[in-house]
Amino acid sequence: MTQGWFNPLVWMAFMLMGADMEMSCDERVLKELGSSTKKAYSMSLLSLAAQKRIIGGSPLAFGEGDIKKRINNVLNFKKHPRSVIILAIAVAVILGVCFSSNKVTAGIGDYYFYDFSVNGLALGADINEIDTSSLTPTAPLDIKNGYDYNFEEVRFSVNKETGRLNKMIVGVINGAYIPSVIVNRQEGPVYINKSLTNIEEVIDIFGEGKRGWQDREQQLRYVEYIHKEGRLSATVKFVYTDVEFDEIKHRLIWVIAESNLPYPYPDYKANEVQTVEPLIFTSDEIDLINLGTLAVDTYMNYLMSGKTEVEERIASYKLNDISILAGDINEFCVALNYDFTTDNDSYMNPARGAKGKGTWTDNYFEIRVKYAYDNVYSIKSIGTGGGGQGLKPYEPVE
Repeated sequence: MTQGWFNPLVWMAFMLMGADMEMSCDERVLKELGSSTKKAYSMSLLSLAAQKRIIGGSPLAFGEGDIKKRINNVLNFKKHPRSVIILAIAVAVILGVCFSSNKVTAGIGDYYFYDFSVNGLALGADINEIDTSSLTPTAPLDIKNGYDYNFEEVRFSVNKETGRLNKMIVGVINGAYIPSVIVNRQEGPVYINKSLTNIEEVIDIFGEGKRGWQDREQQLRYVEYIHKEGRLSATVKFVYTDVEFDEIKHRLIWVIAESNLPYPYPDYKANEVQTVEPLIFTSDEIDLINLGTLAVDTYMNYLMSGKTEVEERIASYKLNDISILAGDINEFCVALNYDFTTDNDSYMNPARGAKGKGTWTDNYFEIRVKYAYDNVYSIKSIGTGGGGQGLKPYEPVE
């Protein structure tokens, strides 16, 4: 035996493993023959050890040298009641299920990523229906397999045969809702009603995904989620920085999505996704009343459009009054009083006491608005109270 081959740590591990195997064999014999044989079995072990027989240079029965421990184990052996065994098996099964469901790729629950949408751009979207008028063109990336369409806010590619978006990278540092995310579950599209700013918030929603390095030099990591359909798949990466950025730890930088699924996908719900997208408008105004009025117009135009179900669609509205509740140019809330008219018999709005055709006056609600980027604002929430909660007190500009 050469010194290079012999490793004392490996030998020690082998010996410990052998001892465990020996005692397991002893316990198996006692279970089969009964506890009444403990004394006779112990004498057999002692007799065997005394002979010190060696076969082929290896200890017989994996190592008789630790015979004292084996005999003590035999004499102290107790056969567990059936109820204890059943309970142990049940606990093992439960733990097995828990650990097996905590795999890195099992955190997505029943979310489907085939038409994943981030900041208004969705996998599978028709190139003819993508509005890029508010985006800023930029030079293509000088990389292999770059993107067909390049903007400062987003880059994306389109399948040449189907004309559907199949690859995109979205910058989310300054994006509306940072980012606004829509995925699907079995019951339909789900809008993630939360401003995602760091990777911990992503994991809270989707669970643990596959982790990896995006760029070691820039200290960028990612968490990845995959939706598979046979050999085809849709993949979404949330890329974040390991360095504190804008006073936020693990700040999201990009969202990267790619799919080789066929589009239109059999269950594709692009039209439904659009109905739950955050509402966004553009303005270079700095007066909050004027911005609030634009937000009201944006929301009311949505209620009058085909994106709203017939049962909820209105025909016209009149803004009677608007005021600032709280906030500043970065995020604020307005309260308004308005009248609205419907022209279909199926209209139903119990909260307004409205049903069918007619005009309903003196209605109240609040709209909360948030600055996104480059004069783009998004409507963050709509309700009848509490919209100004957590905002700074409003201070009129003199």
